[in-house]
Amino acid sequence: MIAYTSGLFAAFPNLSFEVVSAAQTGDQSVAAQWMMHGTNTGPLAGSPPTGKAVALPGADFIIVDGDKIRAVQGYFDQKAFLEQLGLQVIAQPYSIGPISFGTGSTMQVGKHTKPGAFSLTSIRVGIISIMRGA
Repeated sequence: MIAYTSGLFAAFPNLSFEVVSAAQTGDQSVAAQWMMHGTNTGPLAGSPPTGKAVALPGADFIIVDGDKIRAVQGYFDQKAFLEQLGLQVIAQPYSIGPISFGTGSTMQVGKHTKPGAFSLTSIRVGIISIMRGA
């Protein structure tokens, strides 16, 4: 939990939460609806900052024991979070593997020698890697 929280504050140094509503839901439970605000100016999960601001709604269900918090179960819309960061969300079954798209082409110019350079670009969710070889 500490690593998650530290990563979130590193990605959103101006992070703030506004409690929209809160209510006791049982003898030892509280529900809280919140709105998270922040601008992504630091790396997030290994991806470079987008510079985009987010206003993300969410909810926490908190179990208390006396004056101590025993558990927190939180929910937020992951798709809305990523879209607000300017990222494309593609949903597909894990069984078909990572998404792939693109085209390939070849052109014959009459020479039958090995090419002098080779380039391949691979784009993955959150990661952009460019590999070049000669």
